[in-house]
Parts: sequence; C-alpha cells; structure tokens
Amino acid sequence: MDADQGEWGMRDLEDIMWMQAIDMLERAERLQRRFFQPAPSGRQPAWQPPMDVFESSGGLQIVVALPGVSPEEVQVIFSGNVLIVSGQRRLSAELQTGHIHRLEIPYGVFDRRLQIPDGLTLQGWEMRDGCLHLSFRRQRGMK
Repeated sequence: MDADQGEWGMRDLEDIMWMQAIDMLERAERLQRRFFQPAPSGRQPAWQPPMDVFESSGGLQIVVALPGVSPEEVQVIFSGNVLIVSGQRRLSAELQTGHIHRLEIPYGVFDRRLQIPDGLTLQGWEMRDGCLHLSFRRQRGMK
C-alpha cells in the first residue's frame, strides 16, 4: 500500500464515522419528537413536569414548572401522603395547522406524583409566573 492509498483510506474512515454520527443524531431527534407527542386522552401521561422541593422549619414549598399551562388545566390532589399534580398542556389551534419543524416543549397530558412526609398539610396552591406553587405546613407538635 502506498502513501496515497493510506491517506484516502483514513479519509474514507473519517467520512464513515461522520455519517454514522449524523445518523445517530437524527435518530435521537426522531425519538425525542416521538417522546413529546401529545398523548391521546385515556392514555398514560406524555410527560412529567420538573419540580423543586424546599423544606423549612415551618413546612414544605414545592414549585412545579408548568409554563404555558392554564390554571384551569391543572388538578392538585393530596390524599394520604401522596401529592398528585396532573393536567394537560394543549397545543394551540393555530400551531396545530402548521408544519412542526421542532417540538421540544412537551404537550399533552402530564402527571407528577410525590410522596410527602408525615405531619404536613396542604395549605394552598397558586399558579404564578408559569409555575405551580404549593405550600405545606407542619402540624403542631410535629418535627
């Protein structure tokens, strides 16, 4: 094998590696788009919103990121020691008629469950700045 063939062989190998890398990125994007497709009603939740949990001596504060979700679409259930935040982020009608080039914000039914420690009661919740804010207070005599 002379020097020219060795150089071309390396270029071919690099081209193959780049094509494989690009193919893998395209497959990852397809999987991501499929993951965030809206779920038809009656199916499992399409996504879980992220949440932050802060504890203080007085209780617990939970912030659930729900930008673009109408307060009317949010349901909060606190039963036993389980908090359930569920609802739906809908794709507006004007966006449904267009061609989607990229869909990274999840739409469809969401559901998030969290075990809450004993001795806490839900004081209230409100939607503010695209987030659901929940306040839990410690019952008197509980640490």
